[in-house]
Amino acid sequence: MVGVIAGIAITQGAMIIIPFIFAYIPMILGAISFGYESQSEFPKFVFTTPISRTTYVKSKYCFSVLFGMMAFISGLAVFGMEYGSLDFALIMAATSFAVPIIFVALQIPFVFEYGVEKEGIIMVATYAVLFITIRLVGKHLNRMMDLVRAMNRINSYLISAAIVAGAICILVVSIHMSCVIVKRKEY
Repeated sequence: MVGVIAGIAITQGAMIIIPFIFAYIPMILGAISFGYESQSEFPKFVFTTPISRTTYVKSKYCFSVLFGMMAFISGLAVFGMEYGSLDFALIMAATSFAVPIIFVALQIPFVFEYGVEKEGIIMVATYAVLFITIRLVGKHLNRMMDLVRAMNRINSYLISAAIVAGAICILVVSIHMSCVIVKRKEY
C-alpha cells in the first residue's frame, strides 16, 4: 500500500507525502494491535508469562520509532532531491521523524487508560490533527522554506537535533505514563 501511494505521489509530483505516509502506518498498526489483543484477551495471557508490563508497553511504541526512522531517511532523500537544500531537507526529515512518534505517543496512553471501546474517538481526533497539520504544511511550504532560511543563521543541525530530542522526550514521557497506567490496571 505504501508503494502504491508513493507511486501515485511521484507521478503527481507530490513527493512531500512520502515521508508523512510513515506517520499514518504506526497509528493504523497500533489500532489493529489494540483491537486484536482486546478481542483475544491477550493482556490476560501475556501477564501470566515472564513478560513484564513495562516490556508490553514498550512493544507498543516499537513501530512508531521504526517508522519514524524510515520517515527521517525518506524525508532527507525526498526534500534533498526536491529542494536541493540540505538544511531544509534535514529540518523536514527531523519533522518527519517526529510526527509519527508524537502522534502515537499522544494516542497510546489514552488507549491504555480508556480502553479499546474509546479508541475510535482517539483515532479520529489524532487523524484530524494529523490531516490538518499535513494540509497546513503543504499549503504553506514556501513560507516554511523562508522560515528555514531565516533560521539557517541558527544552524539547521541544532534545529533538527532539537526537533528529534523533543520527539524523544515526548516518547519517554508517554512510555512512562503508559507504564503507570498499565501497572495499576487489572486485567
